[in-house]
Amino acid sequence: MSQSPSLSIVIPCLNEEGAIAGVVRESMTVLSSMTDVYDVVVIDDASTDNTQRELSALLSEYPEHLKVITNPKTIGCHPSSLIGFRAAKGDYRLFIPGDHQIPAAEFPKFLAEALKGADVVYSWRVHRADPFHRRLISGLYNLVVRTCLGIRLHDVDSASMLSAKAVETLLPHVTAENAFITVDMLIQSKKLAITVGEAVIDHHPRRTGEAKGLNLKDLSKVPGSFLKMLWWVWTRR
Repeated sequence: MSQSPSLSIVIPCLNEEGAIAGVVRESMTVLSSMTDVYDVVVIDDASTDNTQRELSALLSEYPEHLKVITNPKTIGCHPSSLIGFRAAKGDYRLFIPGDHQIPAAEFPKFLAEALKGADVVYSWRVHRADPFHRRLISGLYNLVVRTCLGIRLHDVDSASMLSAKAVETLLPHVTAENAFITVDMLIQSKKLAITVGEAVIDHHPRRTGEAKGLNLKDLSKVPGSFLKMLWWVWTRR
């Protein structure tokens, strides 16, 4: 394993007291089986439940390999992932959510794409284990992105891997906030001629906690959000 690249897993979380310990432990198991040099970075997005207590216990369990960053206020999953990407040390850094829907065991699929030459690897949840309305909105969102940008990726709003090179050369050009961060990464990758790959991954149903993304109350905001996204993408082409 001494010849293996160093690896990191970046885990943003918000009120995931029931899931975060399992996600971190699984991440440690997967990374230790792949390389000798690894770290896990958890970004607690100002949780109000017992997430911090769980993380404190995990820090005692993994003092050499775990780093915890606590946001002073909630900023969202994707902005938190950028903080984690920059704080991680690995040659390859995988972002997965803290809800345990994307197993850390999918890491080798991302790494395989990266070793083919991709510095950015997006994921494709072919069999997405989410309610119908979330799958519908996600499908429309990705269709608009593919149409506007002329890309072949299927799923731009899920887990992703960046090489250390991409963190250094790509992220300084990413100025978007919230949901548009992953789209901005694609736009800037095209401008900078950074190779982008895609990994087909498993996706599991949420077992604890509540979904932090789109819910039924948000549906009325969808048309306006799509128009905003279209304008945002068009002005950056």
